[in-house]
Amino acid sequence: MLNLNSKKKIFFFSIVVCIYKKDYKFYNLFKSLNLQSFKNFEVILVDQNNCLLNIRRKSFNFDIKHIKSKKGLSLSRNIGFNCSKGEFICFPDDDCVYHRNTLLNVHKAINKTKSQVVAGRTTDKNFKNTLLNYPHKKTYFHKINIIKEICSVTFFIKNNNLRFDTSLGLGSERNISGEETDYLLRINDNFKYKIFYDPSILIFHTNFNNNSLKKSYNYGLGSSIVLKKNNLKIFNTLIILKIIINLVLSLLKFNYTHTKFIFYNLVGRIRGVFT
Repeated sequence: MLNLNSKKKIFFFSIVVCIYKKDYKFYNLFKSLNLQSFKNFEVILVDQNNCLLNIRRKSFNFDIKHIKSKKGLSLSRNIGFNCSKGEFICFPDDDCVYHRNTLLNVHKAINKTKSQVVAGRTTDKNFKNTLLNYPHKKTYFHKINIIKEICSVTFFIKNNNLRFDTSLGLGSERNISGEETDYLLRINDNFKYKIFYDPSILIFHTNFNNNSLKKSYNYGLGSSIVLKKNNLKIFNTLIILKIIINLVLSLLKFNYTHTKFIFYNLVGRIRGVFT
């Protein structure tokens, strides 16, 4: 019998976690979610494995939706988006860990600034920045900050009907990065969302292993394609000129290993201009 008095649970945050390997490293993230001082959230685990992983649900004190997706990071995030009930949504990697006050500080920033997007920073366990160079103080972000100072794991966005471009991201047809930059640039153009940055919002994440020429090339390619797609060709040209200068300086210092990475990034970026 239908209970007409039943109410759907309302969440403030929907945390979308996409997994594609048969391991349980996301358990460290889940353990940190158990300890959050702000409790009003749901987790949507989007599983790209052929068979859904077994989850020890009783070990966690929050709502978990475990759903299946075909391979592709952007596709999986969109599926999580479509299943979300939260007022705000975020996309931590499966190897992230939240500080116990991460969600609380995001909630405070949203209420205080009335922003539709709030961003934090990634750090190591000693609170030293990882992945990107972030501002030291609270500030509002604009287009140039979207390109330079936000990554997919650091932003929390008001739930909306815009989705990630599935031709971008790991596991996509192109298999290139830049999907989060593209998404936020389109958010900026379509909705004019206010983006607030607060360095007290901490997401623990180790630095990526940059010892790959292919990764350097793909990063340049993806970034260039995204800037071209969003009509930022002049900005991309300035970046290319800066990379050329860095390449020359690296050669003059006889730092041939570093020069290789710069060169591959430059080649990828130039190719992206003509793709």
